[in-house]
Amino acid sequence: MSADRTREERALAAIVHGIRDEWDVAGVVVILRRCSERPLAQVSAAAIYCAHYRTDQRTPECIARPGEHWSALDRMAGRTGTDRGPDPKCPKHDEFVPCLTCQREARGPIASPERIREIREQARAVKVDS
Repeated sequence: MSADRTREERALAAIVHGIRDEWDVAGVVVILRRCSERPLAQVSAAAIYCAHYRTDQRTPECIARPGEHWSALDRMAGRTGTDRGPDPKCPKHDEFVPCLTCQREARGPIASPERIREIREQARAVKVDS
């Protein structure tokens, strides 16, 4: 990322904070960096749109998610086409993707203290050839 892009993201974060004072500048910068693959003009329009219209959101996280705000710049110019579509949800848990519940299930159950002791004993029993 260029120094110019970083400076511009900070300036945009300050503008977004001016619109939504409960969104702190540092938090907005983090979210804007998640969108660094997109042109700055598009990110700016999406961020300002979210700050103004997404009053249902308590954090700026919605900026990085898919949604109608990504086509805000095109709508201003009378074009169509850059909307990422609706926020994808896990069909099993109805959570936004990536689904944390699916990730927890894939890892398996949390090891009990007895299982942890067993794993440590097995590790001590393994001889390492040096």
